[in-house]
Amino acid sequence: MSQKSVSEQIEEQSQIQEIIQTILIDQEQIGQLRTKHKQASQAEHCIEKLREDEKIWSCGSGGFFLQTTVKEMREILSNEKEVCKVEQKELAKHVEESQKLLHSLDPYDSYKLQQQYLQ
Repeated sequence: MSQKSVSEQIEEQSQIQEIIQTILIDQEQIGQLRTKHKQASQAEHCIEKLREDEKIWSCGSGGFFLQTTVKEMREILSNEKEVCKVEQKELAKHVEESQKLLHSLDPYDSYKLQQQYLQ
């Protein structure tokens, strides 16, 4: 077995750190998407007994309040939940690929480094 040069070790450690940071960022985004999905579900629950043609107030982008129908709001919330699910799946797949790459670089060193980052 050949020894790695110092520059190779530094490069590898740099790659490992970058991958770990990417994993942590992706996991944070997954958590935010779960929260967003949960909020959309709670909002759906709040309007489930209302008639479709009833008008309700909603907060639009930029913090402006808009009046919309319950039917439109249900569609918006349903779409929001679907987008969250799709994005969560994509991020989870990316995390899995990153973890495989991390493990392939150097299983022992990458595990030690990951544990340091998570502390």
